[in-house]
Amino acid sequence: MARIVDQGRLQHMTSHPKQVVFLFCSERCGSNLISAIMGNHPSVHSPPPYHLGRNVLLNQHMYMGTAEQSQRQPLITDRLLKSVRKLNSDVAANKLQAWLETQSTFSVTALTQYLFTEFDSKPGSQITFVKENALREVLFFMLHCFPDAKFVFQVRDPRDYLASAQALRGHWLGNKFGSNRNALSLWRNDQ
Repeated sequence: MARIVDQGRLQHMTSHPKQVVFLFCSERCGSNLISAIMGNHPSVHSPPPYHLGRNVLLNQHMYMGTAEQSQRQPLITDRLLKSVRKLNSDVAANKLQAWLETQSTFSVTALTQYLFTEFDSKPGSQITFVKENALREVLFFMLHCFPDAKFVFQVRDPRDYLASAQALRGHWLGNKFGSNRNALSLWRNDQ
């Protein structure tokens, strides 16, 4: 990972105003720690995991048949705004809402590009390091938005991962993912 922020390579990597680096990982694999470490570098902005892919992009189908285009935007963006408010702040959510109001037409592509390269960016940062759960399911869309994207692949031993999932026993059927089988299935699909 050190190469991602190596100052000698930084100029080469940033052909656009900001280079986007996605973290491929499973939940419960230490991805929040890696994001926090990367975000401590002065050239790297690591936004909170807004789960744009999992919560918004993968759920667009729910809105397509039920609303006209003009009604679809609030259905899609309300969920994202709630996530930004919860994981960041009311100020950040208001900033995102103000940007949305300046857009003459609604574009999920423009929203994604804004969210990961301009919104709430750390001053002086040249790289955005994005932790996005379910990235494998929205990869083609992300590559459409960021054709020069880079990737970091994080793997955690499945035994350690399962122990972490089981530590959250307060959830349905004994762990965060419902059962040991569900947890390991998620790990296998992500890894």
